[in-house]
Amino acid sequence: MTAKPKVLIYTDCFIYGGSERLMVFLLKNKKLNEEFDFMLAFRNHKEYFRSLSHDIKNLKIDVTLYPLFALSNATFFNKLNRSSLPIVIRNIIKMPFFLLEKTGLYFAVNFLLFTIFIRKIRPQIIHVNNGGYPGAPSCNQFVVAAKACGVNAIVYQVNNIAFSTTNPFSLLYDRFINKRVKYFITASVKAGNALVEKRKFSKEKIVQIPNTVFTEKVTKTRIDILEELQWQEDSFIIVQVAFLTARKGQINLIKAVERLRFGNSSDLSNKIKLILVGNGEDEQMLRQFVFEKGLSDVVCFAGYRLDSVNYINACDIFALPSIANEDMPLSLLTAMSYGKPVLATRFAGIAEVITDKENGLLLDPISETIVEKIRASITELYTKPDMRINLACNAKKTFYEQFSEDIYAQRLSNLYACSSMIKSKQFNN
Repeated sequence: MTAKPKVLIYTDCFIYGGSERLMVFLLKNKKLNEEFDFMLAFRNHKEYFRSLSHDIKNLKIDVTLYPLFALSNATFFNKLNRSSLPIVIRNIIKMPFFLLEKTGLYFAVNFLLFTIFIRKIRPQIIHVNNGGYPGAPSCNQFVVAAKACGVNAIVYQVNNIAFSTTNPFSLLYDRFINKRVKYFITASVKAGNALVEKRKFSKEKIVQIPNTVFTEKVTKTRIDILEELQWQEDSFIIVQVAFLTARKGQINLIKAVERLRFGNSSDLSNKIKLILVGNGEDEQMLRQFVFEKGLSDVVCFAGYRLDSVNYINACDIFALPSIANEDMPLSLLTAMSYGKPVLATRFAGIAEVITDKENGLLLDPISETIVEKIRASITELYTKPDMRINLACNAKKTFYEQFSEDIYAQRLSNLYACSSMIKSKQFNN
């Protein structure tokens, strides 16, 4: 019996978020596991390892994990950003670590450690998973190490819109990475175009593979959550699952809820509720805003949750009013898979998933008008239950027709086959 090709996934993030869970869903995919032998390596830190291990155990995934030591400022800087220290003090603390990284010491150490590891594992295919680009520096370092070890089948996943640069050294490094990667994976067309336009990557190397999610079991009902929060059964619940940061637009969502709570619509004002699932650098600011506006009985901060599907399942509307640096969030696909009406912004990959007034509502992320548009859209969805039902049904249909696990497996299997010049036994179209 011919051994299955070994695929080594490497990923690095200071939080265990959507792009990280995508790799776990990949590992859970039955069809991909029939064809490939997967291993998962990642830059090790306590919070990430704990959340990843919980997911692996909960989803009953049989995979070898390799927590790797790698020098990085990301986790430490993230903790600083979430602290209550003044921004000036935070920047002063960061400065020596930032300068130390710029000396090239981090690169040298990580390259050596990665090279030793890859030579030991000897994978046929390496799949690097990065939150954005340039994103985590260790992802590019892993590419360099993999190529030095003679691995030619390197695919590189970019889960966000790339940032522009005019730095000649960065552009030179990009050229180096471009030559050594066989294919770059993006979930959306816009993210792929950004890699070409902003970082000058080869257009023929960009492959679009839309994200997918594994439909997880709901362990708490809507009634359970209402009882926990001591909310009435007729509450109209809006849920967002996202990192608490400016680009995710939580402040605009809270402001819209404030207008509804204290507006003229007495019926909705008494029923409106908002659950924010996640943590992040803006959490203290958002909590303070909610307190000052008298919304503590309306807005719930649920924190970072591995059971976020319970809250999505319990909501009347799933909202994702992102304003920047977004692509194709897994929480959006999860909401669609559960048949929830979606209210989101016309941004990057979101607009490639949601068609306005067909399987969700899309708003333009214009700062001057976004709060009022969110308010008006929530009101419309509340007063038109038939519209909510129609959008929800179409959202679920869209997910299973375009973003299902089987479709994702077929696309990724074909890419692996092309990158390594092996013949795909399961999928050949």
